[in-house]
Amino acid sequence: MLAVYLQDRNEEYLELADRMILGITNMRDRWIMPDGNLEYAYLVDDSMGFVDYTYLTYNDLFKVQLLLEQINGTRNADLDVLMKSKRTWMNANSSSDYLK
Repeated sequence: MLAVYLQDRNEEYLELADRMILGITNMRDRWIMPDGNLEYAYLVDDSMGFVDYTYLTYNDLFKVQLLLEQINGTRNADLDVLMKSKRTWMNANSSSDYLK
């Protein structure tokens, strides 16, 4: 949505992206598993589930932060917390294929 907003400058896309990010950040600590990896999905029964990809979610968050910097001039601190946890987990598990 953020990339589409940058192309079209339609405020509705930005508002939707902001709501999606708010949905993630409101539950920030629930996304982080005890080992530092991230949950992959929030399910309709209020549980977390599925196995996160080794680096895909981190890369998605990385790209979102770049877009937020372009649009707002700042990063989202809650997304940084998620990224730090995931990056620490990846480094501990010998994964280096993530964006830097």
